Amino acid sequence: MTIQSLIGTANTPPLACSPQAHLMTGVARRVTDGANAIAVTGSCGQLAGILSDQDIIRALHGGSGSAAHAIVETWMTRNVITVTPERAARRGRKDDGVP
Repeated sequence: MTIQSLIGTANTPPLACSPQAHLMTGVARRVTDGANAIAVTGSCGQLAGILSDQDIIRALHGGSGSAAHAIVETWMTRNVITVTPERAARRGRKDDGVP
């Protein structure tokens, strides 16, 4: 089983927002699309990070009530580990030693 077989074959672009987007814009896109994370992409489409549930919780808890005015870049997870669609799914699991 490959990663591609888990994510499907649809050629839909990944859900994404810019690092300069307001945090609540990212949250709204995730809610609308039913996603549990959103890719954060730079101006050339390069992956800059992801905005996960944990990032949003950190913003709400540590943002001193300013989450509504925060930008994605402040709270996103950086240094995301990626794999190719052809990679065996078992090798993509954390307990298989993938850093």
